[in-house]
Amino acid sequence: MTHNKIIIDYLNEKLEIQNFYELTREYYRNLRLDFSEIISVKQAVVNVYKYGEVHFVCFEYYTYWKSWSGMFDKSYRNKHIICQDNLNEILSIICSYSSQYGNINSLITGTDEEKKLFEALLYKYDSKRAYRFCNGYNIRDYTLVSEQDFIKASKEIEDINGARLQAKKLSIYEKKYNNILSGGKWDLGSTDIPQETFDKWVKKQNDKISKASLLYMKIADTKLYSSEDLMTIKDKVETRKRQLNCCIIEFERRKLQDDYGDIAITKERLLSQINEMTFNDARELYKNFKRNSYELKGKTEEINSSVQPVLNEYISFYENAANFVSNYLNQINKKRNGLRPIPEKDLLSMFNYFYGTNDYLEVIQKRKELNYGFNREKGRKGERNVNYALQWLSRDYVVLNDGNSITLKNDEYGPYRQEYDNIVIGPQGIFLIETKYYSGEIRVNKNGDWYKVKDSKTCGISNPLQQIEQHEKLMGSIVGTDIPITNIICMAHPKVIIKGRKNCQVPIVRCDRIAYYIENNKTDKKTLTDLDIQHIKKKIMEHSVLNGSIIQSIS
Repeated sequence: MTHNKIIIDYLNEKLEIQNFYELTREYYRNLRLDFSEIISVKQAVVNVYKYGEVHFVCFEYYTYWKSWSGMFDKSYRNKHIICQDNLNEILSIICSYSSQYGNINSLITGTDEEKKLFEALLYKYDSKRAYRFCNGYNIRDYTLVSEQDFIKASKEIEDINGARLQAKKLSIYEKKYNNILSGGKWDLGSTDIPQETFDKWVKKQNDKISKASLLYMKIADTKLYSSEDLMTIKDKVETRKRQLNCCIIEFERRKLQDDYGDIAITKERLLSQINEMTFNDARELYKNFKRNSYELKGKTEEINSSVQPVLNEYISFYENAANFVSNYLNQINKKRNGLRPIPEKDLLSMFNYFYGTNDYLEVIQKRKELNYGFNREKGRKGERNVNYALQWLSRDYVVLNDGNSITLKNDEYGPYRQEYDNIVIGPQGIFLIETKYYSGEIRVNKNGDWYKVKDSKTCGISNPLQQIEQHEKLMGSIVGTDIPITNIICMAHPKVIIKGRKNCQVPIVRCDRIAYYIENNKTDKKTLTDLDIQHIKKKIMEHSVLNGSIIQSIS
């Protein structure tokens, strides 16, 4: 019995007649296959004499079946065998007579597609010694010895092959999964982009997340990973979800910030400026806050649910800010008609929002502390403005300044110390500068009394003359009465309006004119020399309470 006779007899039982024309059409339709996604080979036609020629293969993919076919000649039944659902058996028959043909140790013949097909066959049905492919598809390490060896090897590696196929399948899923989650730009970078561009970007990221989620389900279905490992894999897509959510929140936050301002900055500005506002200005601010509150509430239905907490922050701020200004208006307007009572619930909410407590006595104390802090900061800001202006004095002048103020004491004069905002020494003598950061309209009447005008009402403010006189007397006791001393009240706020300057005994000078005023101040007394200026500076600093005082010399 010839070898061909055995094979043909076997095929007489197993052979199913093929429609060659249909196979030919399939060949052209399916010539290019994605071999990386093949699960297994269900059917194949191979050449008995040339192991490298494969003319028909039916592959099982993840979600479908696909066939590849070649052209067949008239000797089809004599030269080829069909392997269907029982490839191990037919390969065993071929293997048992492999000595006639020798080891498979030459390059595979046929087209590139045929080489890939045969590689796919060998991937599923290899011996224990396996095989290696190089660039030329050299399979010289692939050896079939006998039928029994092949069957034995097949049984031993059946589980390994199965695991390898599953691993291959999983690795493909994981590769796609990782590529989706690592590809593209997940960090928005700049939020300064149009809304339409942002919406397209978000849609693209959501599509990626949906695809990755489906792939994760396929990975989980393989049941090759423990629950802990699956959680690690799943965390990748969850991380992207959180990252996308953060980008959405940040974009909407920036958008709200651009449209309605920064909450923290607006809140601090409101607390610091409310007492300086006129009634009309406060009323306009109240209307603006109420309008913003209504607009923000209207966005609740149209905004992304993940951004709702940010939107609620703005709604809460503007509701409480409107009540805060309304309460201030009621305090100004308490002797008039037209009060706008604030419900107790809203009033307590406003107190808690701005002062951290809803106890009225604590609110009063907190308000005093805040006002004191704001006034101190205003004073420092005024001093910084004056310090900057004094830097433009000519080199003939020496400015003494420790960054805030200079404290002097003369034990021979008395136990008291005095704090000076700025001291300047020049050819005309010593200039003592008292800085005031008043805003709005300031009036000095004929009696020298100072008033601040607000909402057409005047309220008295402290007259700085007494403090100035004390400064001058202490300085005279240090440098001597023969040194000219000039007092100046410097108004550091850029928008202050001063009326009745001639009624003040001490010159009132705006900050932006202070350097000009000092340099052009004339005196009938003798001009001090550079040596005199340095001597006076030394005397003054010897009476400085703080040894760490900074002396800025422009000379």
